[in-house]
Amino acid sequence: MLTALVVWIAVALALQALYRWLVHRPFSLNDKVIVITGAGMGIGRRLAEEIFIHTSNATLVLLDINHDAVLKTKRYLEGLAATGKKPSTVRVYQCDVSDPELVEGCIQRILEDVAPQPIAVLINNAGVVIGKSIMDLSPSEVRRTFDVNVVAHFWMVKSVLPSMKQCEEAMIVSISSILGYCAGARLADYVASKSAVVGFHDSLCPLGTNTGMFRWIFEHHHGFLNVQEVFAPLLQESDVATSIHRAMVRGEEQVISCHPGWLRVLHEWITPIYRLLPPTLRDYTYWASGAVYGMDTFVGRIETAAAVGRTSEKAKQA
Repeated sequence: MLTALVVWIAVALALQALYRWLVHRPFSLNDKVIVITGAGMGIGRRLAEEIFIHTSNATLVLLDINHDAVLKTKRYLEGLAATGKKPSTVRVYQCDVSDPELVEGCIQRILEDVAPQPIAVLINNAGVVIGKSIMDLSPSEVRRTFDVNVVAHFWMVKSVLPSMKQCEEAMIVSISSILGYCAGARLADYVASKSAVVGFHDSLCPLGTNTGMFRWIFEHHHGFLNVQEVFAPLLQESDVATSIHRAMVRGEEQVISCHPGWLRVLHEWITPIYRLLPPTLRDYTYWASGAVYGMDTFVGRIETAAAVGRTSEKAKQA
């Protein structure tokens, strides 16, 4: 029985590797207009850096509701260019991607600024997390989570797609989360929004990532065995950005895990299998991984009121 299981797993892995080799084709980011939302900090900023370093003659269009933060990203990237890195143009715009009118106006301005080039790559990265129990969530907080984490994807794609159709090849990247597949306590709104993103698109998605949004999560663990530290350690945002960029240029369809080596293979197989486990066993793994108590020490990213305040302008370019 055990031998048959090992053989079955080996054959399945071989078929998966063969499928990837046959289906995936490289995708060059050089000479393309690349739009990244939520580029002021976290994964968005790291991803902008990763693409900027490894791409030639591209136009990076960085969007964020926090104008000061996205300006810092631009200055940082321009500093890299000054040290001899491959030159690409960087443009930044302030935009609340949850507002369809602001998105439409911002994209129109971007298209005018980058003309005659069309937008070839859209990376929907912007996201928020509240970190409260469902009883403590206000209606406005629930709406904000869904508006930014998933509804914004619709507005961005609707606005960008007509331009993309002018390209010989184009790409849309939707940043989701492992929590789009597996739940966590005090994250009902976040989990539901990320599940919607998974449904919206075959997403490139990190597991729990140390971006600042989930600062101090899993700091105190109540499980019998700290499964999370062994099988799903928090990723650094730079590692996630590198994995996303690598998947983009390789033309991969989906990345379940950004962990290296055996952990990535494990996550790609265990995530769908987890949904098939008996409820009792699933509850135990849920408890042992720290998902029940992980948000008890949640603090989140600290921002000033001005940083998250909504802009009244349609879009503001630096």
